Amino acid sequence: IDLCNFRCLYCMPPDGKYEFFKSDELLTPDELLTLARAYMSLGVQRIRLTGGEPLLRREILEIVSSLAALPGLQDLSLTTNGSLLARKLAALRKAGLRRVNISLDTLDPHAFKRIRRGGLEPVLDSIDAVLSAGMTPLKLNMVVFKQTLPWIDAMLDFCASKPGLCLQLIQYMPEISGMESWMVDMDR
Repeated sequence: IDLCNFRCLYCMPPDGKYEFFKSDELLTPDELLTLARAYMSLGVQRIRLTGGEPLLRREILEIVSSLAALPGLQDLSLTTNGSLLARKLAALRKAGLRRVNISLDTLDPHAFKRIRRGGLEPVLDSIDAVLSAGMTPLKLNMVVFKQTLPWIDAMLDFCASKPGLCLQLIQYMPEISGMESWMVDMDR
């Protein structure tokens, strides 16, 4: 799913204008399962659900459950912005989700709001919920660019203070996303 409830500076146009896929344009859960089987027949053993924000997908529990039941699947994980995860985590685990990555660029609430255009507290609640559920290692994905550089040390300290957390620094690559002009303006 491309839909997301955040509007991160490095992901969304600054004017907020982005045309998301309509629900009837998305692959159905059955189509996703068919694709997963095809990939697995070619040797794929791990599947990661991403987005946008995959937890906005109405059928997410059905998708997780059907993928988790595939014979030979060794790992089923999900990358999320964390805003909805705490309240959905128990159902996702029951459906067969094994691992989670949460995107988190800073622990400073003001910087978080400026960079992600969303609230930090639900993300922190989700981190605590995942750690409490014993779903470790929990990888925190931090996109590195000018606005996040000052927060790397604090993120490293945060991960060191909570057993089971692992920080992954993600290189921002504007030439791939087509957003180089947005980032030039944003970095001024």
